[in-house]
Amino acid sequence: MLGILIVITAVHILIHEKKSRLVFLKTLGLVFIPIFLISIISIMASAAFEVNNGLKQLDNIVWVALGISTVFTTVYFVFQQTR
Repeated sequence: MLGILIVITAVHILIHEKKSRLVFLKTLGLVFIPIFLISIISIMASAAFEVNNGLKQLDNIVWVALGISTVFTTVYFVFQQTR
């Protein structure tokens, strides 16, 4: 649900701003990085209350969220440097 709201906001900014790509990527960077960091923290907090069986599954989710967060952060900073 939150992801859909973020995508709608990013597309809205992309349509209404004429600087398009730079504003769009900057918005994505500023929006997605904190959300992925918060999701990783919340997943780790919920993992603290799980039994060993659930920990393996949550560990994979943490790695996937960390990987996606790293990709968005890298794309954001690369486009900031090329600006």
